Amino acid sequence: MSEISHKSIAAQTYNACWDLLERPRTPSEDLALIELAYTSRYHWKQIGGPQEWAISDWMVSRVYATLGHATLAVAHAAAAHAHDARAFPTWLIASLHEGSARAALIANDLASCDESISAARTALASESDPADAAYIQQQLDEVIGLRHAGNHTPHERE
Repeated sequence: MSEISHKSIAAQTYNACWDLLERPRTPSEDLALIELAYTSRYHWKQIGGPQEWAISDWMVSRVYATLGHATLAVAHAAAAHAHDARAFPTWLIASLHEGSARAALIANDLASCDESISAARTALASESDPADAAYIQQQLDEVIGLRHAGNHTPHERE
């Protein structure tokens, strides 16, 4: 498969994940969501670098957190942080912390959730692009709202 094909599939399936995440889903669409996230991750692993790998691990974590699968959400959030982040833009570092906060919240690890929220806020304070900062802040605000409302899945659904 060509590099162009890998990139096209990776981007298409990543965008399809967002489309499904942003609307109510049936149980079969929940399964499709997992398949899309892993398909995107697979293709980014073929042609991407640390930034794409981190983003794809973040997406898999986001999918599992949304579906209430705490163990897998936490594992993929940790994997997202395991890539060499020295060249990552500030928005991405903040986003990875947001993902860790979301996964920790689903796992009912409120201390880790709060630590990740704090780390995300610290990173966002250094973001120079207002649009990037606002986008990540919106996601972080969602996690904070769920945290304060106590509206998270305290038990594994696996």
